[in-house]
Amino acid sequence: MTDETEISVPGQCGDQNPTAAGRCVLNPGHFGNHYDWFTRPSWDKPGAEWPQKQAADQRSIDQA
Repeated sequence: MTDETEISVPGQCGDQNPTAAGRCVLNPGHFGNHYDWFTRPSWDKPGAEWPQKQAADQRSIDQA
């Protein structure tokens, strides 16, 4: 599998974590940070979280 392969899971955002393995498992179109609870180091620790990319770009698209 190459880096350019698109992976789509129905009902999940799927945004790739830019700094580590994992993809966002929240609903498509969610607000706020991306989150992947499968990457947590243990059951009592939180999973990986990363900011939405191009938040400013999305606002400029919405205003156009």
